[in-house]
Amino acid sequence: MNYNPEKLSRSYLYELVADSVDELSDFFEVREIKRFKQIFMDSAAFVEHFENDIYSTKDYSYEEFDVLIKSALKDTLDDEFKNYIFSSVLEQTSEKFKSKTKTFKSIVVNVFKAIANFHNNLISAIFHSKPKSFSLFKTNKPKTFLSYAYYDKGISLALFIYFYLHDGFLYVNWMWSGANDDSRVTKEQLEEQLSQCSQFLFLRTINSELEYYGANHIRQWCSWEIGNYYTKHKDKKFLLNFYDRKGTVNDLLSTFKEFHYVEKGIIK
Repeated sequence: MNYNPEKLSRSYLYELVADSVDELSDFFEVREIKRFKQIFMDSAAFVEHFENDIYSTKDYSYEEFDVLIKSALKDTLDDEFKNYIFSSVLEQTSEKFKSKTKTFKSIVVNVFKAIANFHNNLISAIFHSKPKSFSLFKTNKPKTFLSYAYYDKGISLALFIYFYLHDGFLYVNWMWSGANDDSRVTKEQLEEQLSQCSQFLFLRTINSELEYYGANHIRQWCSWEIGNYYTKHKDKKFLLNFYDRKGTVNDLLSTFKEFHYVEKGIIK
């Protein structure tokens, strides 16, 4: 894989899952592993057509965007993935094309959101972490807490693997604790992990950052995690921006440094 550490892309991370999930079989159980890997390879190939051009000023028509989607999907092999992405994206974007204020970004974010939704369903169905292996991952590794939207399971799994391959441990709540309906229990779990982690990484995406929907704020749980970590550690707060490459201002993130890469478990 070609990797530029200054730009940790979606396509690179998705490819990393496909290439690396086999060697983590002691810690994860993946049914239909060949298909699992294929879907992440398909995801990597597909998003590569859009990721670098999200701020394109080209004024696409609905018909041109339809052609672009179909062209990108030619690089994918899983039929269910193809059909879901095609129908979901075009359904979501059809109304956007009627808007006079549409931008390429406002259309393309639906591509990334559709992939995230597909990954969530896939992971829920065939991917399981082995809770007993949790302590093995953490041993003698710098620990980082990931604050993220629960809808971003695919990219958060990829980041976990990325940290692991670079001698770090990334705590991703859904992988070890999962979701529950008792906020008190969730807060206790998160409080414990926030205390143990010496680095904090906020994953900034369309799912965790709500400005795109007119709210201009971060999801409630992410805000709570940021505030809680700040009471314990004043520094080593980073953000990985898959939301807005231009760096839309958000006061809550004003003291965060930009994530570039990880070296021996330490964020640079």
